[in-house]
Amino acid sequence: MIVPWCSQVEVPSNPSLGCFVTHCGGNSSLESLVCGVPVVAFPQWTDQGTNAKLIEEMWKTGVRVAPNAEGVVVGEELKRCLDLVMGSEELRSN
Repeated sequence: MIVPWCSQVEVPSNPSLGCFVTHCGGNSSLESLVCGVPVVAFPQWTDQGTNAKLIEEMWKTGVRVAPNAEGVVVGEELKRCLDLVMGSEELRSN
């Protein structure tokens, strides 16, 4: 379904949402935290690395992808993170 507008609060609050795959911008990081949605953190630059570190190490509400030696996050790594996040009640309850 495509809608022209939706409430920014309704999307992360929907119980059918399994997780966020996010670049860890300030807004998406806080929305996921407030709504209790676990995160696959995929930071790119600036404050996003710090936000990803908070998500994974301090708040324990997600996992951060690990790039390979060439700096690329391969499909297997993304799958590993998705499996961890989707299968963890601990991340959801934090």
